[in-house]
Amino acid sequence: MESRKCTLKRLKANARERRRMNCLNGAMDKLRESLPISFNNNDLCKKQLSKIDTLRFAKNYIIVLTEMLNDDSEMNVILFTKFLTHGLSDTTIRLIADQFDVEMRTLAKRDLNSDFLIENYTQIAEYLYKQQTKVNEN
Repeated sequence: MESRKCTLKRLKANARERRRMNCLNGAMDKLRESLPISFNNNDLCKKQLSKIDTLRFAKNYIIVLTEMLNDDSEMNVILFTKFLTHGLSDTTIRLIADQFDVEMRTLAKRDLNSDFLIENYTQIAEYLYKQQTKVNEN
């Protein structure tokens, strides 16, 4: 009897976890669809973007859009793709480089850690923190 209760509890817990993961996977799919690049139609990408790359890419995209709005200017495609690819896997960087017609070597990881990019990320992070603080105060 006790064994049956444990089994039933485990089955219920497994079902809850399965529903939670299905919900999370659905949200990740929707997030992937909102990114500025199509991953499904590319030969380099036979599978989906990983969850961590999806989140990092979305974060980078938000930062780039915020920077462009703050400067009220357009960003050149090289800088745009460097910001987008910051912290992503080589496979994803290759995919983005291909999508934006930028040479992969232009986005080499050693370039991504340049002082210029770090300085801009710091400024953007400070701006976003200030904006979040304003929202929290209201």
